[in-house]
Amino acid sequence: QFIYCLSYLFAPCCTFFLFLMIRRPQRSTLSSSSAASDVYKRQVCLPKIGRAPVFAGLVKQLEQLHVPVESQVPTLDEMHGFNVTVDGVFGFSFQGWRGQGKDAPYDAAVSRMGALTIPVVSIDIPSGWHVEDGPAWEPGLRPEMLISLTAPKKCALAFEGQHHYLGGRFVTPALIEKFGLELPPYPGTEQCVKIQNKL
Repeated sequence: QFIYCLSYLFAPCCTFFLFLMIRRPQRSTLSSSSAASDVYKRQVCLPKIGRAPVFAGLVKQLEQLHVPVESQVPTLDEMHGFNVTVDGVFGFSFQGWRGQGKDAPYDAAVSRMGALTIPVVSIDIPSGWHVEDGPAWEPGLRPEMLISLTAPKKCALAFEGQHHYLGGRFVTPALIEKFGLELPPYPGTEQCVKIQNKL
């Protein structure tokens, strides 16, 4: 779903773009690493590799696909060498900055992404945001595009960017009824849908 959403926005206007993702090893952001294997010229920034075998497998897959994997967070100038940055650093688990270097190097990564003039695309929950309260801490991102997974989270109410997509057509009618979800209809056989109106 992630790749479909990105393609809708960027593929019609260009045949080639550089791609940077910054993420940390946690299950909620696995989709950002998986996505890297499908999108044009790209680079993945992975400062630390998670202990679970799935992370080693993802890194191996990226290497086999000749996707550069860097451990150092790029400088702001280096980030501006890309056309789009995908934010997959934090997700549900983020509970605020702890300070005293405990969040390094991810605090620097989020701060730099927040200063970018190129588009930032956040996956599900923009880094530095609370899952319900939105941009509760600084630094926090103000992405141009948000790709909600399964269903928009409450924090999406604070999203002010131009493009909001929903990916995750696998939600069953039983789950929709159980949680009282109001999801937009997916056109045809598409795996994502653009959310046209403010939530």
